[in-house]
Amino acid sequence: KVMGMKYHKSMEIIQKELEIDITPEELVIESMNNLKDLFMKCDKMPGAERLIRHLSKCGIPMCIATGSSSADFELKTHSHKRLIDLMEFTVRSDDPEVK
Repeated sequence: KVMGMKYHKSMEIIQKELEIDITPEELVIESMNNLKDLFMKCDKMPGAERLIRHLSKCGIPMCIATGSSSADFELKTHSHKRLIDLMEFTVRSDDPEVK
């Protein structure tokens, strides 16, 4: 029900569906604190670095399109900057051109 939705809207739905006894705003704050810690620990999937470097070496253009916001994307990829730099583009959920 919440895939692809803006974060605050998805927290409203989760709060209602699960009948959680806090406001959606409180749920957003609590979940963001937990997610920040998890996002900072995101590791590459097995084989991802090898594949990306191979495609880059072969001159194959690459991009990332993600449902993550720019802030979340930065947290998730902070330790993978060299790989991200091999991408021609990154498109995030809060990109002004994404509707």
